[in-house]
Formats: sequence, structure tokens, C-alpha cells
Amino acid sequence: MLIVGHKPSPSALDAFSASDQTLSSAFSADSFFITLTKLYSLRALTLVSLGIWGTLPSKLDRLSSLEMLNISSNFIYGSIPYELSGLSKLKRFMMDDNMLNDSVPDWFSALPGLQFLSLKDNRLSGHLPPSLSSVRALRVLVLSGNNLSGDLPDLSAMPNLQVLILEGNSFGPNFPILGKGLVRVILSKNMFSSHIPSCLQTLNHLQHLDISFNALTGLPPPSLFSLPAIRHLNLASNCLGGTLPSNLSCGNNLGFADISANLLTGELPSCLMSKSNKMTVKFAGNCLATNLQPQQSYSHCQVPQPVHLSKKDHRTGTKMIILIGIVGGTVGGVATLVLVVVLALLRRSKYKKAIKQNQSRKLVPESASTGISSELLINASKLFFYKKIIGILFCFYSLVIKISKLVLICFFCLSLVCTW
Repeated sequence: MLIVGHKPSPSALDAFSASDQTLSSAFSADSFFITLTKLYSLRALTLVSLGIWGTLPSKLDRLSSLEMLNISSNFIYGSIPYELSGLSKLKRFMMDDNMLNDSVPDWFSALPGLQFLSLKDNRLSGHLPPSLSSVRALRVLVLSGNNLSGDLPDLSAMPNLQVLILEGNSFGPNFPILGKGLVRVILSKNMFSSHIPSCLQTLNHLQHLDISFNALTGLPPPSLFSLPAIRHLNLASNCLGGTLPSNLSCGNNLGFADISANLLTGELPSCLMSKSNKMTVKFAGNCLATNLQPQQSYSHCQVPQPVHLSKKDHRTGTKMIILIGIVGGTVGGVATLVLVVVLALLRRSKYKKAIKQNQSRKLVPESASTGISSELLINASKLFFYKKIIGILFCFYSLVIKISKLVLICFFCLSLVCTW
């Protein structure tokens, strides 16, 4: 069954006009799909741009013969129900340009014959489930234009995967492990910030590679330019640096190469300077020694080098570490001693208080004849106890001052040692 309408998709509308493009409020997506499930032998269902709104009903699992399901460019929101994992014959599943706002389900591995999965331009979030890599029949995976993040699962376990399109997400920071059968890979506009792995040289079938607009670092593997099937190579707008080898080899099929807006230095390899109409090369915005396209100043492309300590610096650093350890141990020991003394004094004060309270009970009847009230005696004992506490706090304050002076002296000695 093929039904294609003319309603615009959610991505083509703003929040105010979207409600005017859906089906009427009397429409029930649930009732509509229940009616469709009576077509038990249905093998293909295409419902595109009809303005269908609501959640995807789980009752679609009744279409047990379904091989293709395409409900793109509608207003379906929520999640993809688990019950659809029962569609064991499903080969193509497309829900592009909707408003799905959950995560990518982890049950796609239950569909042994799934070959084509496309969920682009939705609002999916979270990480890709590791179980996705076990969908061994999958040939095309398209998840671009979502809010997905994190590292990708090991895609080398998918021997039949040929097309991988994941642009416009937040995947990263590590570059994914790719399968050797890939022909088209688009990973642009993500958050990959690692090096480009040299193992990409084994992708002998790769024709189109776009990893632009990330934060990839290091020197791009020279083997990328000479892959046997490569036609389109886009490495633009990353943080790639270093000097490409002068003897860089470009593949016979390479027709487009973009290394612009990086941190590359040195001479542009001769194979990228071809003036023939066969190949288009973009390399502006680097620090290359050429006037053919606008370049940045050499200082713009300087990558900070790791600091190497001399033997003298290493010896000074060792002495500083030793002195810091001595100072820290001394301060810690004194602080522990102060804590023990304070606890002992407090315990002693409590003991004396208990004795005095016992004595006050005995003195109350004896002093009754003298006219001294028991309340006055208790207040006097409290005043004595508070004097003790104040004395203890004063002693503690004096010790803190002495420790501070000791720390200052130690750091002064430390500064003298640094001049050895």
C-alpha cells in the first residue's frame, strides 16, 4: 500500500504553523492503524507526508508479513514501540522527518533480515545501543539530524554495512571502528576529537568519506588519498595539523579533496596541485606555503609541544616534592597532636563538671542555712566551665598561629632550594 500526500514535514514548519498542517483533531492515529492491521498479508506500507500526528501504535505488529514500513514526513512523536520487534520479515524501516523524541531502540537486533534503517531528522537522543552492531544483514544506516551522542559501537562486526550517514549529531570523542565493506561514510558535524585511525587504509571499497566539521587532530593518514575506490574526500574544518608528505599519492578515482580550514603546514603535495578538470582540491585556511588559495599565518597553525624537563629541572622538581612531603607531614602531625590535646581537655572538662555537679547537690542542703541559693551555686559552676572552654579555645588559637608560622618558614626554605 502506497499513500503519499502533500503535507509539509515538521522540519519545514515552525512551532506555530505545524498544528495547521496536521490532520484534523478528530483524526485518531490509533484507529487508523488498527484499520490497516486487518490487511494481514500486507507486505509494504508507505504513508508519507499525510500529516499523521500522534504516537506509533504497537498494534502494527499484527502485520506479520510486512517487509517495508515507511511512515516518513509526518508528525509521529514518542518512541518506537517494542512490539515492532515481532515483525520478523521486516527488511526496510523508515521514519524520517518526524518528531520521535526517545532513544534508538535496542531491539533492532531481533530483526534478522533488516537491511535498511533510516531515522534521520527526528529528535532522538542518547547513545546508540551496542546491540545495533549485531544486525548483520544491515546495509544502510541513516541517523543524521538527531541529538545522539557518545561513542559509536563497533561497526566492524557488520559485514554487509555499505552506507553509514550520521551527520549532524554529537557523536564522539573517539573515531568509530568501521567495517571494511563501507562504500559511503558521512560523519560530518559531530564531536569527534581523536586522531583519524590508520586502519581506514583497509577500506578498499570506500568511495565517499566526509568527516568535516569535527575536532579531529593529528596528521591525516596519507593512505586516505590513495584508497583504491576513493572519489570524494572531505576533511575540512577540523584541527588536523602537521605536514603532508611531498610524495603523497592520490588515487586514480579521486575527483574531490577538501582539506581546508585545518592547521596543515609545509608544501602542498604535487598530487593535490593538479590543474586538470579531473579533480577539485580545496585547501584554503591552512598555513601552507602557497599563494594559490588564502592561507593563515604560520603562527596560527603551531601546535603546542610537550614540555621536556632538563636534568636540572628534574632534580629541582624532585627536591620540591621531597620538601612538600616534609612540610605536609609536619603540618599533619602537629594538627593531629592539637586534635588529641583538645579532645583530652574537653574530656577532662566534662569529668570535672560531673564532679562539681555531684558536689553541688551535696552542698545545697548544707548551704541552705547560710542563705545561698542552689541556683547561684549552679550558675557559678557554669561560669567556671565556660572559662575553661575559653581557655582551651585560646590555646588552640595559639597553636594554629604557630603552625601557620611553621608553614611559612618551610615554604621560604622551599623557595631557597629552588635556586640550587
